[in-house]
Amino acid sequence: MSETQAEIWDCYRPEPAKRDEPIVETPSTAASNSVAAKVRAQESGAVANGRETVLAFLRGRGKFGATDEEILAAGLHGVGPNAVRARRGELVKRGLVRDSGSSRPLKSGNTGTVWVAAD
Repeated sequence: MSETQAEIWDCYRPEPAKRDEPIVETPSTAASNSVAAKVRAQESGAVANGRETVLAFLRGRGKFGATDEEILAAGLHGVGPNAVRARRGELVKRGLVRDSGSSRPLKSGNTGTVWVAAD
């Protein structure tokens, strides 16, 4: 006797919560949730530390500034590849970093905005 596709996948369906049972978030609903990850990062101070690191780097570069690609290439501690633009963007919104008005070539052949500390 062969099983239908629905019967095969039945073992992967979670059972519905009963009315009097609390809903428990599992790793698949909570840990992978981007909102939960954002909250954890903010609570750990990783976001604030990343902003401070990027700002210190740009201050050190003075008027020469840096593109996002150059910030990434600097290998700043605690600022991963997916965080460079986000942390720099937060600094721009806070008025601590600004567009220098110039651009430089990137590895891709495009040009990138040169960012400088606003102080």
